Amino acid sequence: AAFPYSGVLAFQCLHFHGRLKEGEKILILNGSGGVGSLAVQMAKYKKAYVYATASKHVDMVKNLGADEVLDYEKCQWYEQLRGHNIDVIVDFGVGYGAWAHAEQVLNPNGGRFISLVPDNPDGPVEYFNYKIGAPLRAYRSGGRYKLVKSIDLSNNRHLAYIAKMVQQSHLKPVLDPNSPFEFNASGVRKLFGKLGTKHTRGKLIMNIAANNGYAGPGRPMN
Repeated sequence: AAFPYSGVLAFQCLHFHGRLKEGEKILILNGSGGVGSLAVQMAKYKKAYVYATASKHVDMVKNLGADEVLDYEKCQWYEQLRGHNIDVIVDFGVGYGAWAHAEQVLNPNGGRFISLVPDNPDGPVEYFNYKIGAPLRAYRSGGRYKLVKSIDLSNNRHLAYIAKMVQQSHLKPVLDPNSPFEFNASGVRKLFGKLGTKHTRGKLIMNIAANNGYAGPGRPMN
């Protein structure tokens, strides 16, 4: 449950959209989340130099392989990394505010900024920026900026790449300590409450099978 969607999303952000190459420098914003924690491991597997941001889970992200982890509650990543010529920035949690500062750290010769985060605030402004602002930003940046709006689950080679990493112990899921949440109204509230804190540690998952009485392979349902 923790791998297929998040793993493919991380893979595509790094390799398909970000075109990450061996030896390049990458900055992963929100390296402790469900997708970011997988992206850190994938980038290190690619032999990139990995910067990541986190707050309450700095040590965890270091243990996943990040070369340098910046605590965004103690410093501004764009001030710390100004002039570092980062080749790829992948934004898993900031939005337009990250792009506004990205030019200070991006490699001027081919640096790429990949975001999964629509602009804030919520409402008409967000919708306008999602529909109009992001494409305009991509055009004005010469293709350096890209907002990822969807994920391609049809490419079996991406899943095969992830499966190979798992089999070779190069990739492991990080689950939030509160996971799995129960599949009921209370569990849903707790899950979204934790998600809203923006301090998740890895992937949040919900145990749907248990609620349906499924006891595991080869065991009857209640």
